[in-house]
Amino acid sequence: MGNVILDSNVIIYLSKGIIDIADLIRSEEVKIWISIISYMEVLSFDFLSFEEEKFVRDLLQEFFIIEINREIAERTIQIRRKYKIKLPDAIICASASVTDAILITADTRLGKVREANVKVISPPTK
Repeated sequence: MGNVILDSNVIIYLSKGIIDIADLIRSEEVKIWISIISYMEVLSFDFLSFEEEKFVRDLLQEFFIIEINREIAERTIQIRRKYKIKLPDAIICASASVTDAILITADTRLGKVREANVKVISPPTK
């Protein structure tokens, strides 16, 4: 597996202990990235406690953050026009496409975006 981008929902599942990073990534040589959109979405979440927010902030420090540049913006426009998905989702897919990374998400709607290498997961319920 090459580099991966984690979608916002996957980061939330990790923070809640619903999934484990080892379940997603089997190689230590993989770089884990997140879109700046996921960073903002996750930190906008209503945390149950200060400890939970601290855990999430610490977790986010482990990932490389992909900023939006003109190439990602142009790919976002193409993806959004073609698939009619929400702007944040289109940006995340475009980030995966431009960086040639695998996007790991629980959002089945993103599986249809052929410009991005999307792996849709079904997290176990606890």
